[in-house]
Amino acid sequence: MDRPQYDKVAFTIESVVPELPTKKDILREPTKADFDREMALQDGLIQDKRAKKDSLIKHKRTVREGGFSNGNQTKKGELTERINVAKGIRATKRTS
Repeated sequence: MDRPQYDKVAFTIESVVPELPTKKDILREPTKADFDREMALQDGLIQDKRAKKDSLIKHKRTVREGGFSNGNQTKKGELTERINVAKGIRATKRTS
């Protein structure tokens, strides 16, 4: 990325200096109340985005783990539990 090139300007006594902007055209700093109000709005937007992000992460985690089937147990956990029960039943059949 190249830097922009500007023409060199030489000032002399004959150079015309533009007038300063009028008082009403000069931008003023916001008051403390305006600043606080704008920051509160931005903080609210940040909290909304953060809450949405957290809910999406939670949803993704539940989908990845197989989702919740009942109570606090995931479908993946329930399936592994059933597999272990089936393995136990097979093992008892082999020994008897």
